[in-house]
Amino acid sequence: MSWALLAQHTHPDVPWFDDERQWRAEQAQSRATVHVIAPGPLNFLLHRIMEHTAHHLDVTIPLYRLAAAQAELERECASLVVERWTPRSFVRNIRACQLYDYARRQWLDFDGNPTSS
Repeated sequence: MSWALLAQHTHPDVPWFDDERQWRAEQAQSRATVHVIAPGPLNFLLHRIMEHTAHHLDVTIPLYRLAAAQAELERECASLVVERWTPRSFVRNIRACQLYDYARRQWLDFDGNPTSS
């Protein structure tokens, strides 16, 4: 599950928040998660939980309805972060997202160099 949580919440285009008021004001339920398109068998084994944005917006959606809910959400909101999972994309994201600077609202590497804008 650690891998899944990391993949769902860590991406160069996903902001993190240290202030709950700001998090709520910026609709972070949809902006701070990634729809990770996992390979079919993996997606099935994980009960489609990688359809994560829909899950964040409504945790009562049954797992077997998450794909339809996520598809509808993506039709309505083009700004959602969607990424097809590959080993390469995963490594690229964890290299870019090592630390988060809340003041500048950007990802940094471990040396403090910005890796996102």
